Amino acid sequence: KNGVVPMQSIYVPTGQRVNITLSDGTNVWLNARTKIVYPAVFDKSVRQVAVDGEAYFEVAHNKEIPFYVQTENIKVQVTGTKFDVCSYKGSNSFIARLIEGSINLLTNSAKEEKTITSLTKGKYFSMENGKYRTGEMSSNNALAWMQGIYYFDDVPFKELLDKIALYYNYKITVKNPKILENYRCTGKFKDLDGIEHILKVIQKDHPFKYDIDNEHNKITIE
Repeated sequence: KNGVVPMQSIYVPTGQRVNITLSDGTNVWLNARTKIVYPAVFDKSVRQVAVDGEAYFEVAHNKEIPFYVQTENIKVQVTGTKFDVCSYKGSNSFIARLIEGSINLLTNSAKEEKTITSLTKGKYFSMENGKYRTGEMSSNNALAWMQGIYYFDDVPFKELLDKIALYYNYKITVKNPKILENYRCTGKFKDLDGIEHILKVIQKDHPFKYDIDNEHNKITIE
């Protein structure tokens, strides 16, 4: 068989979350519309998975065999730790939040891997359109998605719309981009509440009109 290990992949549909255990005992939670590709059995020299979307890892500790999470732009290097990574393809954004242990963040270039930064417990790293930022996590609310809760803490309105469009698989069109400029949103929503409930709650603070076409999963915001 030439020792070729079969690769497996899991895709999580809209509005669902999945919990899996990898062959080394690493525990992974996958958020809605997330894909993970991983070997049925890990190699003896390296453990590597690829993620498109959002995933929370509790990596089985093994100093001898490094663990890597490959995303579209950034590669995460781990020894044994608990962290969340969010990088949906095409979004041009990446975020890693570290709950326990430490991780290194590397550039995802075939030519040469450069270390961008290392994170220690309670820190986050984000990349938005090529700009990097690091800081302290104010709380673990960002991980509430594992319980089916979406938590937004003073985020730009556009970011909230992008996220809910992704979670609920809707195409959201904003007719007047001005309404995106200064709106910031804070709120805690249950996944089961649905996209319309979220829009109605935000409407109380930020007046806007929307038109929803459930048949075609489209929302137009006036």
